[in-house]
Amino acid sequence: MTKKCFVFIYLPGQILAVPAGELTMTDSSTTFVYGRRYLQNPARLPVDPLLLPLRQHPFLLDANRLGAIRDATPDFWGRLVFGYGKQGEVFHEMDYLLDENACRVGNLDFRASPSSLEPAVKLPQAISLKDLMDAAEAIEKEIPDRVQQEILMLLQQGSSIGGARPKTTIVDDEGMWIAKFPSRYDRWSNARVEAATMRLSSLCGVTIPEMKIVDLVGKDVLLIRRFDRETMGRDFVRKGYMSGLSFLEIDENERERFSYLEIADKMRKFGMSSQLAEFFRRMAFNMLCRNTDDHPRNHGFLYQDGSFSLSPAFDVTPTPCAPGVSTVAYLAMTAGTLEGRSATIENVLSASERFGLTREEAGRTVKSMIQTCLTAWEEIFNQYGVRARDKSIFAHTFERWRDDDGHSDHDKKSSFPAIHGPNAS
Repeated sequence: MTKKCFVFIYLPGQILAVPAGELTMTDSSTTFVYGRRYLQNPARLPVDPLLLPLRQHPFLLDANRLGAIRDATPDFWGRLVFGYGKQGEVFHEMDYLLDENACRVGNLDFRASPSSLEPAVKLPQAISLKDLMDAAEAIEKEIPDRVQQEILMLLQQGSSIGGARPKTTIVDDEGMWIAKFPSRYDRWSNARVEAATMRLSSLCGVTIPEMKIVDLVGKDVLLIRRFDRETMGRDFVRKGYMSGLSFLEIDENERERFSYLEIADKMRKFGMSSQLAEFFRRMAFNMLCRNTDDHPRNHGFLYQDGSFSLSPAFDVTPTPCAPGVSTVAYLAMTAGTLEGRSATIENVLSASERFGLTREEAGRTVKSMIQTCLTAWEEIFNQYGVRARDKSIFAHTFERWRDDDGHSDHDKKSSFPAIHGPNAS
């Protein structure tokens, strides 16, 4: 069985995409070839700067490593929405590629022919947010025939972004936003806790996107501004995007290669040495708040004007931990040369030179971040309306860094003195 599509790309400053090449999938191979006319375009950009550099000859691809092409297709949640009401049907990867969508991540699109028009489906409006949330709930609970076709089309249009949680993309007078809905599995208000944690990370030197919380009949929805879009009048200009997974040129099954250190090495190779210190802060903050969902798809890079840059951070969520329980948290990626993925200070300091920092510089950075967390976490959680019960769940996640004996919990092991504060025991 052979399936084909044409890969379109939105060039810098343009609101209409141009055909860049043809993608062909068979049972045994996946190939891509750039169009001759596209290669003659003075403004041309690679579809994927690492996997598909500009050249005339065809590329033979690993079906599990499609880089920026895979980043532009739906992840778990988007595929769940796509399959709603189509029980029993088996979908090919090309079906997800060709699903007409104006909300894809990055600057790529996929169409049936080189003359195909721009996606015709309207972008979901903020006024539809309550209906979209209700539809997402019905889909997650596998309630059949609950969702009106019009709302399903809007939800599907906005659900091409990655991840497993219910979400969509909406637009309002301020721009384009990712709307993250409550999940049936939530034990606390994820929207408020995530927003507060993201804000706390920004106080620790991490770049984050604009956020706001909407209360819909007692249910919290987190809105995060799309950083791969720029508003231009009533239109949106798209930016190239690549996940950390694609930047590493690996697939989801190669978990042993999930590594902050390897990403840092590639950042240096591609001219991002000036951003390595912030990338270290992101890793360190994930250690401090026990964000164990920090896999490489939850890190991203923007590609503009022929160069890469770190995208704003996203999906930074803490993990609860209880006082007196001596457990070691493990990050999703290798964080040091001492203990691999262990979320300990000593481990994240062990490879500081890979981030362009001396051990002393890295130690001062982490110590300052701990002090910031201890000073500000509760105030920030209050500012974002985190309820007292939810706040108590995460109190020890941050307060454990006040411990002054240095050995009651393994993840406080460090080479510098413990932080003391007014509430230290």
